[in-house]
Amino acid sequence: MAIDKICAGDLSPIYAQQGFVLLDVYANRCIPCEQLAALLVRLAQDPAYPIPIYQMNVSETGHDVIAQQLGVQLTPSLLLLHAGQVQAQLNVFGAFASSELPQFDDDYIAQHDMMDLSYVQIIAFIKRFVS
Repeated sequence: MAIDKICAGDLSPIYAQQGFVLLDVYANRCIPCEQLAALLVRLAQDPAYPIPIYQMNVSETGHDVIAQQLGVQLTPSLLLLHAGQVQAQLNVFGAFASSELPQFDDDYIAQHDMMDLSYVQIIAFIKRFVS
């Protein structure tokens, strides 16, 4: 599944979706945003999670206002929407997601790459809401 970009503040593709949609809100020159984008490419290619993924750049004119209306205060942020309504928001810092997600013990961390841990955390976030 491809990742679609929101252009000119047009959220109609998201509102047209009947099921769950993942919206990545990012900014230009944001290294954590770039790290998250790489994880989302991986997620888009994972057949186990056929969820539409969209990206919106808050650096583009008008997108900052839309992000505020959606409750986004930090970038990168992931929004999980259903029928156009925000169901959950995840603020992502660096390669790791926020503390609201499952934590991993030292042995697990020692055996896995940081990007793999972040991927697992994003999957856990989605699974919490999408059955």
